[in-house]
Amino acid sequence: MKHASTIRRPGLRPWAAAVVALGLALSACDTSDPRPSAYAGDPSAIDGETDFFERFETILVTPEGTGLTAAAFEQRVIALIDAAQTEVVAAFGHLGSVPVADALAAAQARGVTVYVAADTDARGEAGFRALSEHGVRVVYGDGAQIWSPQPGLDVRRLGSQNRMTHTMVIADGLRLIAITGGLFDVEAPEVEARWQLGFAATGEIFCKDFRHTLRQLMAGTFATTLTLFGASTSADGNNRTVYPMEDGVVEAYYGPQEPLAKQMIDEIYRARSSVWLASENFSNEALLDALRYKVEAGFDVRVIVGTSARGEAYRFDDHTERVGLVDDLEAALDALEALGREGARARLVEKDGPTGTVIILDAVRSPINDAKYAGQAFISSQPLSPTISFGSTELRDGSLPGRPSDVFTDGHMVVLRENNANPTTGDFPAAVAWFEALWEAP
Repeated sequence: MKHASTIRRPGLRPWAAAVVALGLALSACDTSDPRPSAYAGDPSAIDGETDFFERFETILVTPEGTGLTAAAFEQRVIALIDAAQTEVVAAFGHLGSVPVADALAAAQARGVTVYVAADTDARGEAGFRALSEHGVRVVYGDGAQIWSPQPGLDVRRLGSQNRMTHTMVIADGLRLIAITGGLFDVEAPEVEARWQLGFAATGEIFCKDFRHTLRQLMAGTFATTLTLFGASTSADGNNRTVYPMEDGVVEAYYGPQEPLAKQMIDEIYRARSSVWLASENFSNEALLDALRYKVEAGFDVRVIVGTSARGEAYRFDDHTERVGLVDDLEAALDALEALGREGARARLVEKDGPTGTVIILDAVRSPINDAKYAGQAFISSQPLSPTISFGSTELRDGSLPGRPSDVFTDGHMVVLRENNANPTTGDFPAAVAWFEALWEAP
């Protein structure tokens, strides 16, 4: 082989030829594999900058052995907190886990700066009580309010209708772990029956964008922090939406700045073979319309809804606003299955377990033309709330009843893209496996 310094390229200036020669010399000396090692959610501390790649791992928490148990996930969160060197930024929709609270208190005691934000309606849970006892400050938000969407119109919103759904811990601005639903007391029997989906990540850009969103909460800016004109003061200051990872591409979106439910609906309309949906609640009529459209087109449609969704209601002084399971969801899917083209499949399953919302698009071959299209998985901390954020019947005081909606929900959503080059591994297949296990579970 010629020595690198003797190689010339036509038309290159002398300084450019020297750069080329240097690159060839370095490549000739470096025989190591340049690809980063596979990421497995390692919580250990990082000194200095991270690799070029953002690293990402889908986390499955299930009672069936498909993924981690609730207790094992709790230990991963504690390990991440224990490894923090300078800062922990955390937000919890629910915190029943006392061990996680103790880990946060221990981090603060050893000099780590600890920030925690939470939903005000959860402040009586065991984990938050433990944080208070240890002297860890928690910023609470998204409580009850009177909202005026226009002059002369007042809407009474209960705290249970204004939600902070993040469950996330970020260590040193570089390492992150998140899950749908919350962190609960793993000794409670019902916790082991929960099905949660989340992710771990390492990366300066990805983690910084999530940290920016959480730091708004620490400053007291929640979805319910409104301007004089009734609009949220939350700001979306993220550097980007799409993040290249080791084995694919991940997208991230944040509510209330970006309407998460609308994006899910738009993508359902764009799906080309199948729509699988799991959510703790389903009260979004516009999303039902999207499912109706896909079933009529002959798509494979599967819906899993939490059994508690039917009974979700909100009691005011003299009025009960029912905003649980869409009244005609089951009837609509049955009717659409009969009306759809040959091969159309629409099935509804109600069962305990799913938290947040998971939508899997194009996981299987099309029942129409047997083609396999690149799939997507949407993991959102938010349940599928109504599109309209207030009712139409006046209450006794002349105000209107509020409804849950993503306008008044602090939450996040990540989108996983199927890697066609290697479709059997990576994060998208893990999300598909989670859904299939939940679908088949008794």
